[in-house]
Amino acid sequence: MKADELLDWLWLAQAFPYGSIKPAELLTEYQHARAVYEHRSECAERFDFLTQSELAAMRKSPQEYLPILERCARFDIQVIPYDHPAYPARLQTIDCPPVVLYCRGSLAAFSESLCIAVVGTRTPSEYSKRVAAYAGRELAQRGICVLSGCSEGIDAEVHRAALSVGRTAAVLSCPLDKNYPASNEGLRREILRHGGALVSEFPPGTEFFPEQFALRNRLLSALSDGVVVVEASAKSGSLSTARAAADQGREVFCVPPADLFNPRYDGVKPLLREGAAQFLSVGDVTEAFRYQFSVAATLPEEGTAHSPDLSELSSQEVELYRAMPDDPVDTGYLSAKTGLLVSDLMQMLTKLELSGAVRKTAGRYQKVY
Repeated sequence: MKADELLDWLWLAQAFPYGSIKPAELLTEYQHARAVYEHRSECAERFDFLTQSELAAMRKSPQEYLPILERCARFDIQVIPYDHPAYPARLQTIDCPPVVLYCRGSLAAFSESLCIAVVGTRTPSEYSKRVAAYAGRELAQRGICVLSGCSEGIDAEVHRAALSVGRTAAVLSCPLDKNYPASNEGLRREILRHGGALVSEFPPGTEFFPEQFALRNRLLSALSDGVVVVEASAKSGSLSTARAAADQGREVFCVPPADLFNPRYDGVKPLLREGAAQFLSVGDVTEAFRYQFSVAATLPEEGTAHSPDLSELSSQEVELYRAMPDDPVDTGYLSAKTGLLVSDLMQMLTKLELSGAVRKTAGRYQKVY
């Protein structure tokens, strides 16, 4: 697409607040951003829903947004306007689709037969981390495109697990030239390296505001066929993703609370009461979509964990792996349990970590399934 055409779309996108339904209404009338621009004076007379600030923005020239295009080229960001063949069809089914998407990587991920978003809190319990990793890995293993928001916590667990067997895509709440969160910079690189995508509706070079999380969440749900909520408190942002999914006609699944009395699960309870399906295994997802989509048939048994390859480990290292509990533990615990010297344990744990059988977090070691 030529630069002038892209500038027309950028002009239309920037004339309205993110998440506004008004650009879609104007496109219904005029079909293309250039036509809206050419009829902007007429728009002021015909459409009383346009505010004075929006009309003022529509009087600007598309050329004023050339710096956005230049910044996109600098950061290798694709500009995908609403009428582009690569624009995800799922987004065109919602009331307030973004006029322009910004993308790094391959949008082919969103053309998979089935896309499932997995979301949850940034501060999950160890149990919820394991559930998130299970969901991300087992869904991806079935050829399903796994989506999340690339935030800390559940999002990161989901993406990493999906990358271990396939690819994944992330819908970001910030512009693609922002390193947020900084802790997931390496994860974003891995998503791209494995053929996935990073997507945002916010142009590079613009500010990042907390309100953008909710705007992002509506896109995350819209790009998916279903949303799985792993853990959410009563104030969790994941609830806005679930609500948006329900409003958009997407399936909503919830992992039942691991502890009915723990407030970290209070956000899940009303979703289940309102009709969200229970997520007890990935079979709940594949069963819900079995008549609409083809899902890979070569699968591990439902509800079972996927063990890492231990073939390159010594018998003693395998024994150590099998002796480890599910929760993170330190070397003192392992030394007492196995009778091994801490110095020997450290060598073996390093080998297990390199093989992907364990993960080190905050000085503790946790078995990886």
